[in-house]
Amino acid sequence: NYPDFKEINLEVDEKLKQCNEMARLKAHAMELYARLEPDRRKKYIDDYFTIKTPEDMKRFIADTVDEVGSDNSELQEILASAREDAMQEALEELHPEKRPICEARYQENFVVNAGPGAGKTRLLMMRCAHLIHSQELAPDAILVLAFNRAVVYEIRERIIELFTKLRY
Repeated sequence: NYPDFKEINLEVDEKLKQCNEMARLKAHAMELYARLEPDRRKKYIDDYFTIKTPEDMKRFIADTVDEVGSDNSELQEILASAREDAMQEALEELHPEKRPICEARYQENFVVNAGPGAGKTRLLMMRCAHLIHSQELAPDAILVLAFNRAVVYEIRERIIELFTKLRY
């Protein structure tokens, strides 16, 4: 019995690709390190050395690009990819019947009427997030009407929380 060299080669090839990707990302991480304020560098290095996978490194870089900014197109692509992943993850958490409302074109209007705990606030928040993130609508072009201030404040807090997660 001879080992399956084709399978071994595929495994080695995958590990090599991951190693090269990690090296490329680490170079970007060092570029961002140079832009950090001196008082943030120790925590950055401590966090940097806990990272094991390219996916984790991309999230780490996206968080840092948010904080320090960069005009590097590859870093901006990493940030855009992280935002898209976070948006898709948030959409996947929605009930399948609600997702089409969130993803509908901006010209469509909706009345959301349901009982307590049905997910109205989450649906409105996700609709706004999709309009801004995926359909590139300006936030000031969106109008959400509610019957009381408590709901308005709740929506605002949840949108802030979501957009923090989306790295805006």
